[in-house]
Amino acid sequence: MIERRIDMQYKQIVFDDDGTLIDTEYAVLHSLQDTVEYVAGTKPKIEKLIFALEITGEDALRQLGMADIPFVLSLWDKNMEKYANRVQVFDNNVL
Repeated sequence: MIERRIDMQYKQIVFDDDGTLIDTEYAVLHSLQDTVEYVAGTKPKIEKLIFALEITGEDALRQLGMADIPFVLSLWDKNMEKYANRVQVFDNNVL
């Protein structure tokens, strides 16, 4: 097999932190609410979960007192799928 190398010159690179280009707030908060309700048996108010938007998922779950972080992260990820239709590009971004 002959190996080819293709040199690409990038003019622009776009990356996203959630909340910069993509509006994920509703999906993140509601899926986290569902996750906490399933694991802890109590449904926290969305307002009590807003702190999670500015830290890692692991740190958010630690602050919420979750024990098995890898399991709860995977459950949270699965719950995000229910809210995929609420994730959208912010209107004011120029692409």
